[in-house]
Amino acid sequence: MKTLSKLGLIIMVSFSSFACSSGSSSEQFDYVSPNRDDNLDISQEVDNSLIELVTEVTPLTNQEKDQLVASETLVINDYFKNCVLQRNTCNLVFGTTSKTTSRVIVEINKKAYSGEAYGESWQVYLPPLPAGGPFLMEVFTDTERTSTQVYIGDVFILSGQSNMEWTMRQCRGASTTARAIQEAEDDPQLRLLNLELNGSSVPLKNIKGNVNWTSSNRQTIFNFSCTGYQFGKYLREKLQIPIGLVANAVGGATIGFWMSSESITKLRNSGVQFYESNANRHWKRTNVLISKASDGYNALIEPLLKHRYRGVLWYQGASDTGYASFYQAMLEEMIAQYREAFKNPHLLFVLYELCRFGGDFSARGIINGAFNDVALKDPYSCVVPNHDLGDYNDIHPQDKQELSFRAAEETAYYFYKKDREKNYLELDKIKRTDEGIMLYFRNEKDGIVLKNELCGLEISNDGEWFEDVKNYELGTNTIFIKTTMNVKHIRYGFGTTLITQQMIDDVSLHASIYNSDLRPLRMFDIELN
Repeated sequence: MKTLSKLGLIIMVSFSSFACSSGSSSEQFDYVSPNRDDNLDISQEVDNSLIELVTEVTPLTNQEKDQLVASETLVINDYFKNCVLQRNTCNLVFGTTSKTTSRVIVEINKKAYSGEAYGESWQVYLPPLPAGGPFLMEVFTDTERTSTQVYIGDVFILSGQSNMEWTMRQCRGASTTARAIQEAEDDPQLRLLNLELNGSSVPLKNIKGNVNWTSSNRQTIFNFSCTGYQFGKYLREKLQIPIGLVANAVGGATIGFWMSSESITKLRNSGVQFYESNANRHWKRTNVLISKASDGYNALIEPLLKHRYRGVLWYQGASDTGYASFYQAMLEEMIAQYREAFKNPHLLFVLYELCRFGGDFSARGIINGAFNDVALKDPYSCVVPNHDLGDYNDIHPQDKQELSFRAAEETAYYFYKKDREKNYLELDKIKRTDEGIMLYFRNEKDGIVLKNELCGLEISNDGEWFEDVKNYELGTNTIFIKTTMNVKHIRYGFGTTLITQQMIDDVSLHASIYNSDLRPLRMFDIELN
């Protein structure tokens, strides 16, 4: 037996080789790449796991409603005011009242549901509802009434660190961002919620600070996540349903900042190492303490567990490069724990690769490899290719338009069965010959494109020390590596060889290998024996 590694995923295969048959002939290959073909259509999934908590009742008549008093003492929690509720799942709606009542009824879209009133609080479960809106959501007690407007669609949490937090205002130096601000139109079905950024040493029950959903427009997007807003805009265009975005990313935060204390204890006991500091390190823009594990989870995730979401956009990892080899274990634990805590085993994770910055990408390559490995194994995760983007001199690239489009496109492709406009170049097969190694690629028929003088491939005979591939031949959908080395490891997207002075001066040249549609080659790390 020998072992193949697909970005860290270990697959046991027969020692000889792979056989691919075509007609009456059979060609032997030393490696055949897994091809993810499990695209989902989650728009058809309906979560009835909490349906037993839903009680449908007869709607009140207009005469009964007229007898109730519109009151400021009957309050719908601020989260629900002008919000987007997650479609196709049971949502818990709640609030407060200062008056004793024997009933509480929520009416939406001509149907009514009853719930519980206890002390000064009330709550009502709604059944899975299809996308649409705006709808008037009315709340009735024995003597009072109140209402708000809501939409029903797909809701995403925008989490991670500064490249997710960075706002349209902070990125307006890029012409694409400036143009997006100027061209922004009022879209009430793309709704934005900025959480007040903070941390806590203990889990919080409620969202801290003002909670104010807004329609997206030129004014409201100015201080909202740049990549988050543009993701939502593109996804709404593709899906044509209301989209809700909840931004809670904190610059400088490590992955441990976003994990529950139970998960941190579990990982620490298993020998996983991660960033921990006794020093009080604050994120300079918001003065949030970011050095303590679980503080972000306690303040910015725990209070959201009462609500339902479609998924999490995760753009994080730059603060964990010092412990890159442990990142995958932490990511997998975080995803599993979030799905359990949100009571949603199909909570989506859209994983952003780290962009290029500075001269050493080896640790970033390991973290990007973790993202790709997790997505390969988890049908409810996908990766946003980003290793070819960024700014050599700025860890916060202001042009996030292409990245945001890719995030929306990959989300729509993998989870909603929407076609991509263009496919990415992907490794397909590897074959050894006496003169070297032939690499075959998918999604190219007109000719592979090199964007600079380096192909960016690296080879090794021990998996420890890699050398640049400099002697190669390009075919229509192949690259032949000429070498006498006993190659045991081939990778792309990990090393520093993709950087030249020309690329420092021209951000568009950050990756070496593209297809003719100018979609980059997806990174890979293959162990041949």
